[in-house]
Amino acid sequence: MLTPPPNQHEQAAKLRLFLVNRIGNCNGKWRGKLRAEEQRALLGRYFGRGTLVIDGARARVRYQVEHMFGGEVETKADVAWADL
Repeated sequence: MLTPPPNQHEQAAKLRLFLVNRIGNCNGKWRGKLRAEEQRALLGRYFGRGTLVIDGARARVRYQVEHMFGGEVETKADVAWADL
């Protein structure tokens, strides 16, 4: 059975609610790591074990990885919420 693609408005609402629960407002920025199942539930896909930056003001999700300990940070993905 095929599941329909997520509604972009529902996806945005889910991300804004996540921000409110984590930082207290929906226009702020949260930076941290989520387990694979948490990423799939919130974002609809798994980016990886790196750091996620969920930006409510820009309505974007950025996925970053750090090379070596304390080394350079590389942005692997910078995706609009509507494109998740």
